Amino acid sequence: MEFRQEGFETPNLEYYHAQNLAIAREFAKKLHQEFGEFLQVAVLFGSTTKETMGAESDVDILTVIDDVRMNLSQELLDAYQIITEKIIVEVSNRLHVHTIALTSFWEFTRNGDPVIINILRDGVALIDHGFFNPMQRMLFQGRIRPSGESIHNYASMAPKALFNANLKMLQAVIDLYWGAIDITHAYLMKQGEIPLSPEHVVKPMSKYKAFKKEDRELVAYLYELTKNILYRKKNVISGKEFDMLKKRTEDYYERIKKELGIY
Repeated sequence: MEFRQEGFETPNLEYYHAQNLAIAREFAKKLHQEFGEFLQVAVLFGSTTKETMGAESDVDILTVIDDVRMNLSQELLDAYQIITEKIIVEVSNRLHVHTIALTSFWEFTRNGDPVIINILRDGVALIDHGFFNPMQRMLFQGRIRPSGESIHNYASMAPKALFNANLKMLQAVIDLYWGAIDITHAYLMKQGEIPLSPEHVVKPMSKYKAFKKEDRELVAYLYELTKNILYRKKNVISGKEFDMLKKRTEDYYERIKKELGIY
C-alpha cells in the first residue's frame, strides 16, 4: 500500500531574518564540527525578527552541552569557552551565546521556567540530537505545563520584586534631595558662603532673592523626607508624589542653574 507521508516544517523560520539565520547556522556548524554530540542542541532565539533586526542587533543562540555522558571538568569547560569565543570572532561579533547543561535544560523545562519555555516556543533548532524538536512539538500541543512547585516558586518571587521596586523609588527620592542640595550649595558658594551641612542649608537661602519661598520649602521638605527614609520612618512613596517632587526639583535646578550662568 502506498500512502503519502507529510513531514512537519521547521517552526518559526519566518520570524527570523535570513541574515541572522545564516550567521547562526554558520556558528552552529563550526561549533558542532569541533564538539560533535557533546553539543546536544543549538537554538536561535530572541528578537531577531525582520521588524527588529538592525545592523547592530544581537543574534542570540542557546547551546545545550551534554553533562550526562560527559564529565564537565573545568578543563573541558575552559576549552569549550575558548573555542566558542574563537568561532564567534570568526563568524560575527553580533553573536551572543548562552550555554547550559543538558540536565539543567530538562529541569528548567520540567518546572516550566519562563525563559526556557519562550525559547521552546519561539526558537529555531540549528543543531538537535533528538530532544529539542520533540519538546517544542509537545509544547505546541499543550503537553508541557508548569509544575505546582514552579508556580509556587515564581509566585513567591513577586513580593521581593515589588519590595525592590519600592526601595528604588525611595532611593530615587534621596537622589532628588541631593540634586536639590548640590545646586543650592553651588549658588551659595558663588555668593561667598561656606558650604553648610544639609540641615542648615535652608536658613541662608532666605538671604538671596534667587531663592523663592517655595524653593526653601522644597529643600526643607526633601531634607525631612530623606531623613525619614534613612531612619525607616518612611517606607513607601506613591508614584504621584514622586512625579510631583521630580518635576519641582527639576524646575528648581533649571532656574538656579540659569542664575549661576550655566546654560
